[in-house]
Amino acid sequence: MRRSLAFLVNFSPIYMPALSPSMDSGIIVEWKKKVGDLVKENDVFCTIQTDKAVVDFTNTFDAGYLGKIFRQNGETVAVASTIAAMVEESQDVSKLADYTLKDVEPGKVDEEAVAAPVSTTKTTTPKPAGGKIRYGGSLDEAVAASGPGVMRIAARLDKAALEAITPTGRGGRFTKADFVGQPGFDYEKAAPAPKGSSSSFTNASRECCAENTNGAVGSSAVVKSYPVYNFKVSDTTLLQQLLNSMPTPKAKGAAVGK
Repeated sequence: MRRSLAFLVNFSPIYMPALSPSMDSGIIVEWKKKVGDLVKENDVFCTIQTDKAVVDFTNTFDAGYLGKIFRQNGETVAVASTIAAMVEESQDVSKLADYTLKDVEPGKVDEEAVAAPVSTTKTTTPKPAGGKIRYGGSLDEAVAASGPGVMRIAARLDKAALEAITPTGRGGRFTKADFVGQPGFDYEKAAPAPKGSSSSFTNASRECCAENTNGAVGSSAVVKSYPVYNFKVSDTTLLQQLLNSMPTPKAKGAAVGK
């Protein structure tokens, strides 16, 4: 049996990202990088056909080398499935030549590696809810390790919404592309206020006013509400009123005789 080389190379799987809220799979239209190419931050890995449009899939993490492409142009791939792998050093690219998806998919361990157990004590590794693999094993650690851009967007979402998002970045990190369509994804669009914030603010204002009114013992001040009126007055009317208020100039008459 061929021994897996997964333990000899430090690599990072690249997953099919969720580029729209309703996307469950995508078609790889064209790889923009080939095996061995240096992929810098914000470089485009490939273009992907989603259920809505063709979108660029960019590298949102540290630079590395594209070590292996597992899914080719034209293939339909489910979200969060491995499509390629990156390595940190260029000399490691050739070590991935014989790798298969089985070597890089999480949870796949070679049988020889587990043939001789170290102890009889059984240890259980907790799995994230929904089968999602997150950096650090928790949602909070995955968000914190995903950079300030992701943290800014995640801060505007409740935990239930974050739990529903599958991270597609390196090692279970989130990418900004994972949050397409979520509140706060676009800098220019303000995120909607949380539900109940308006009514809570109104109730708090009423309570504050009630406390101030009840606390004014012995005071003659009375809080009343008055209607607000919108008056519309034409410029001609205002000018006429101004002229009427001005004193009438005296007519120049003949001088009074001595």
